[in-house]
Amino acid sequence: MKKTRLIFALTALFSLFFNVIQSQELNKNAKLFIFPDREFCVSGDTVRFDVAVNYNDQGKSNIVHVQLTDIDNRLISSVVMRSMNKLADGFIHVPDSLTTGVYFLSAFFYGQSTTEGEIIHQKSLFVYNRFQKDIETIAVPVQKSEGYRISKPLIKIIPEKMVYSPRSKVVADIDFREVDSIDIHQVVIKAVLTDSLVRGYGGNFWSITMPSYPSVPVFDEKDGLVISGRVLIQNTEQPAGKALVFLSLVNDSMYLDYCVADSKGYFSFFIKNAQGSGEVILKAVSEKQEEMVIQLEQSPLIVKDIYEKLLVQIDSRQKRFIEKTVDGAWLAKLFAPAHFNRPPRFKMPPRYSLPFYGEPYKVVDPDEYYDLDDFQQIARELLPGVRYRARNNEVTLRLLQFSKGIYFEDEPFRLINGVPVFNNRLLSSLGTVDIDYIEYVTEDRLFGDIRFPGVLAVYLKEPYYLLTRQPDVLSVGLYLLQTESSYKYNNPEIHVRNTPDFRTVYFRQRLKTSSSQRIEFYLSDVKGMVEISVEGITSDGKIFKSSEIVQVK
Repeated sequence: MKKTRLIFALTALFSLFFNVIQSQELNKNAKLFIFPDREFCVSGDTVRFDVAVNYNDQGKSNIVHVQLTDIDNRLISSVVMRSMNKLADGFIHVPDSLTTGVYFLSAFFYGQSTTEGEIIHQKSLFVYNRFQKDIETIAVPVQKSEGYRISKPLIKIIPEKMVYSPRSKVVADIDFREVDSIDIHQVVIKAVLTDSLVRGYGGNFWSITMPSYPSVPVFDEKDGLVISGRVLIQNTEQPAGKALVFLSLVNDSMYLDYCVADSKGYFSFFIKNAQGSGEVILKAVSEKQEEMVIQLEQSPLIVKDIYEKLLVQIDSRQKRFIEKTVDGAWLAKLFAPAHFNRPPRFKMPPRYSLPFYGEPYKVVDPDEYYDLDDFQQIARELLPGVRYRARNNEVTLRLLQFSKGIYFEDEPFRLINGVPVFNNRLLSSLGTVDIDYIEYVTEDRLFGDIRFPGVLAVYLKEPYYLLTRQPDVLSVGLYLLQTESSYKYNNPEIHVRNTPDFRTVYFRQRLKTSSSQRIEFYLSDVKGMVEISVEGITSDGKIFKSSEIVQVK
């Protein structure tokens, strides 16, 4: 009997020791911590967040990825932003069609998604679909290890009173005096409406990464992001042999980059300092001239251990809370309609002062001449040194190499609005009314390790949509680095409006120091329990949280 007790005691001691070690390793290895402004929302809401970087070698990578996934780690949406001084902030839209359930917000570096064994901090987000009120059960995640607990330092949150009426002003003191011994790296103070489901089953979670495909080994994103994909032979799953992939930006006709796909057809590009929404055109060229398909692939964060699920029954009180939350979100949109914001404008500093092909031999402005109906007439009348021939329904182009006085044997590198073109028929129908200007180079040009037997670049007055109908072309709109966006939580103007107020996030402020202070904010018309919390991480990567609950009647 004593021996059995001893075995149980040793087992418990070992388990405790293992969990402590595991927690220490977790705190040691976690590089990014995400702090959203809310832990439950209605589908269609926008969630804002802060990301704290706990990584001494951040100089290698300053680009933070944040993604929203479901409980089974399926990607819903993602955004990318730049961090400064080990901090990043941004926002992510929750799709209006997202079903009721528990989701996760995760922050990571690109290098973490391509390696195995990285510790990732995740924050749960309970989402209630606005058209789905009759919820009976919900699957909640269960963290497998007890080694992932957070600490609760003696941070005192002292409200003036514990019970408030709707729309009243809350004043609270945040006292850090008893935590002077803790070196705090980042602190977020917030006041939000509480959800019993979130308090019981949500919060902080951790996962271990698995490498995603495709991957760029040992690559750190610095002021830019990686775009990856794959080239396959059309109607097969076979990679194209020695495929060359060009990347052009519709928003910047002077930009061009290229990549040689590997033996499995994977390629990657790095786009630096590009913000907002931009359209990317990828063009593949095969040595064997096979017809190919380009697939753009994301490198999402893939975790090794999917959380265990616990099916929780929704009681009548929680049902009423969900119904009121959904109704409040609908009424908020009714009384304060959301503005349909345009996608953020593309912004990118010019890579070079000249196009990638260098100084052109000649620049021609067709507006200075009589109107010509097609490109054959333009070449004959306006472009000395350009030979355009149409024979047997085929069009060929050659440039005269002026230094030797002979025409190149191969066709020049052709561009329309900065996009490579390998079908001369796309040029044929262009007249002077379509063309803004033409540049061409009549000597050999080297771009990386590619030789161009001359360059012919045509720039049009309007976008040319036939470019995307070429074989082996993929045109896709991408959200690049997220542009800065500010949001005012504690807005006194809301308090004096004569319209209903259904906010559930009342106050949020990021602190760079752990100095004691007083906070003030106004409540909304929503009744319930409001949590005032102080959450953050210490310099050694340990998460802490202190909170106080006040009631709104």
